[in-house]
Amino acid sequence: SSSSLAFPIQTVSNDNVISLDKNQSREIYNISRMESMNSKLVWEKQLPKFPRGGTKDCYDFGPKKKAKFFFEVYAGPLYGIQSLRAKSAEYVDWEKRREDTETNRFSYLAGVRAGVIYRNFIFKAGFEYQQLYDQLNYEKSRDTQIVNVIQNNQLIRTDTITGRTIAKIHNYHRVYQIPLSLGYQMNLHRNALSFHLGAAINITTSHKGAMLNSLNQDQRFNNPLQAYKSRIGVSPFVSVQWIGNLKGKINYFIEPSVQFYPKISESSFPIQEKYIAPNVKIGLQIPIRIGNKYHKHQVR
Repeated sequence: SSSSLAFPIQTVSNDNVISLDKNQSREIYNISRMESMNSKLVWEKQLPKFPRGGTKDCYDFGPKKKAKFFFEVYAGPLYGIQSLRAKSAEYVDWEKRREDTETNRFSYLAGVRAGVIYRNFIFKAGFEYQQLYDQLNYEKSRDTQIVNVIQNNQLIRTDTITGRTIAKIHNYHRVYQIPLSLGYQMNLHRNALSFHLGAAINITTSHKGAMLNSLNQDQRFNNPLQAYKSRIGVSPFVSVQWIGNLKGKINYFIEPSVQFYPKISESSFPIQEKYIAPNVKIGLQIPIRIGNKYHKHQVR
């Protein structure tokens, strides 16, 4: 009796080579000897074992010799911690009044980055917006206001009002910067953990709000009070990033970070001001297509 193979065989020009035409594999297998014995084929080499699962297109966290490129978009909460220091003893009372009346508040950041990973080392560069936010809260126990009452374009009377004034003014420092970082990634099965050290190069900074001046009066900055720089230089930062697969080739990440701002106040201003900005970036990481292929991760 005769028997047939479990899948088709197509012979090629070399007599001792055949191609196994099967969807799961298109490899070529050499057969050193094939003979007929009781109408059955005897193979000196075992047939290949096909994987139980297929392949899944997703980001491969395993180490590769080739560089892999990716793109990130993110946003998240930020909390700016203000630090004030008087340049001389005569301004210490002014510094304390500002510390008593200015309160830090939660704010936010947003940005985009492109990166490359090679042998677990990572380089990233991007564009980022951060907003430092605090609030001026103060009151005057004996505040006097003069009110002119006008009717039909004629001054009817002038009233003098004495009382307590409570003011709340929102202060914003808007920072536009280019973050650059180097990092190292550790692969944890289907997830990854990476550590980064970097610096943010400030492009420009704008300021809006008010503070108490040396006469204990609220005054707007930077017009007329010239208190803050429009460019603040380079700010170092550190971060830790956790990456997991969201769907297909798209990953999510959570990245706690701390940025250390240099002096944002003008060097000539009597009170110097700095910020430390803890923040958390939450975003998506998408591999950049190189050629016609994405990296594939095989599901066992």
